[in-house]
Amino acid sequence: MTKEVIEQAPKEIQLRCWQLIDEKVKQAEVQLVYLQIFEFNRDDQRKTINITHRQEESYHR
Repeated sequence: MTKEVIEQAPKEIQLRCWQLIDEKVKQAEVQLVYLQIFEFNRDDQRKTINITHRQEESYHR
């Protein structure tokens, strides 16, 4: 995690990001790479935060 995420993201959101990584590992859906990317989008009407999880594409095979 970057310093900014550690300082600014609530612990509940940080925990959810780790859970998303764990879910991908358990599903054996993809080979995880070092760089995991999370995008956060706040929905003020619904009072929720949508998290999109993806990983950097590896160019080395």
